[in-house]
Amino acid sequence: MEGFEADVEKSMKMWQVPGLAMAIVQDGKLVFSKGFGVRKLGEAAPVDSQTLFAIGSSSKAFTATALAMLVDEGKIDWDTPVVGILPRFRLSDPWVSGILCLRDMLSHRSGLKGADILWIWKENYLNREQILARMQYEPMAFPFRTKWHYNNLMFLAAGQMIPALTGVSWDKFIQKRIFAPLGMKSSNTSIRQLSGQKNLAAPHVLENGKVEPIKYRSVDMMAPAGAINSNITDMSKWLRFQLAGCVWKGKTMVKPKTVNQMRSPQISMPIPYPTEALPGAHFLGYGLAWFLQDYQGIKVVHHGGNIDGMTALVALVPEKDFGFVILSNLDCTRLRDVLMYELLDRLLGRRQADWNGYFMALEKMDRAAVQEGILKRRKARKKDTKPSLALKDFCGEYEHPYFGKVQISLKKESLCYRYQTKEVGLSHWHYNSFQRPNWSIEEPGIELVTFELDSNGKASFMVDESMARFSRAVNK
Repeated sequence: MEGFEADVEKSMKMWQVPGLAMAIVQDGKLVFSKGFGVRKLGEAAPVDSQTLFAIGSSSKAFTATALAMLVDEGKIDWDTPVVGILPRFRLSDPWVSGILCLRDMLSHRSGLKGADILWIWKENYLNREQILARMQYEPMAFPFRTKWHYNNLMFLAAGQMIPALTGVSWDKFIQKRIFAPLGMKSSNTSIRQLSGQKNLAAPHVLENGKVEPIKYRSVDMMAPAGAINSNITDMSKWLRFQLAGCVWKGKTMVKPKTVNQMRSPQISMPIPYPTEALPGAHFLGYGLAWFLQDYQGIKVVHHGGNIDGMTALVALVPEKDFGFVILSNLDCTRLRDVLMYELLDRLLGRRQADWNGYFMALEKMDRAAVQEGILKRRKARKKDTKPSLALKDFCGEYEHPYFGKVQISLKKESLCYRYQTKEVGLSHWHYNSFQRPNWSIEEPGIELVTFELDSNGKASFMVDESMARFSRAVNK
């Protein structure tokens, strides 16, 4: 590992990451564990091996492992239809609804896009059961089992199988069946459990070239998809457990054949994904809560995590008994990819490549594409146009069976948009279109809301580009 720490520090400066923690496990032993940088920009407290971070979607493998335990116990099978187990769970297509199984839910092949705005727009507005009940109204986006499309809501549904089968919440099951046996004493499943914690990393975002701290986002309503908070001390135990084939201190917690199912491709994914070629990869697939790919002749099992202001990565190379975890406090940073490929090159004895340069070039391409899209939309904007109705005539309640209700009101001669108790202002764009603030920090660009008139000239519909076409509620 000669020179590795210096490489990490250099890369952190390049990617403007305030703090990072990393652990490496090989041959069943913790061989590297170190914190870098600070917990919060502008403060001196350093990141160390005990510093807590949100791990985001790296939580998904915990959910799959918990369900694997229930598969081994005979409580369910990967291919058992779930509709009879989750009484309020239905999909818009009755045929798909009747055969959808855990294997589909945990491999993102349901044919649904999912709608993260349901839980991101207003924290904890809907609870887990209410979100599940809404899913029957989401139209199928792709033919069932034909296309991989990331879907957090399906992991929520999968996680809700645990209380349906055991009478124990997902949170308590994870604590009792995984955290406790592995000795992951600092890990938890809600930001509510971070209250009073002193050694805690603050989330940060990079906007207009400047890094700023932000508050933690609660994902309690979506916990099985990404709510775990942990540190590298605990996560190194998770690495050892996974590399041992889900055996801990001589006890088999998940059977080998079940582990193999989780790490076997359930659906292929396109290369490149999502926009770039994966260096040295000939295949890319998704197992049950794990991304699967090859790199220079070895199989890599990994899953990242992004939640507002935090980026994580857990990676395993089972045939080399090697794995690592990276936790950082900057949103959507490619630093984790840089370090992943450097570690893989070191493992394989390969000459060090300029991964910073490689991923920075991709980052610049992505940013340029976003700016190009914004510029294109601005050029298409028709200036000096006015709405066809008085602003008060757009006001009212608009509804959609899946997304719920949006209230449009007039305040200080401007339209206001209220969704899930959170209200934002609308600014006129052109004609009957208005710009709404972005619903997620991970969705840059210009988002419009457009009102449509009926044959009587009344604003009867509202199209929100991030959701759907809403109908005006009768007499509202």
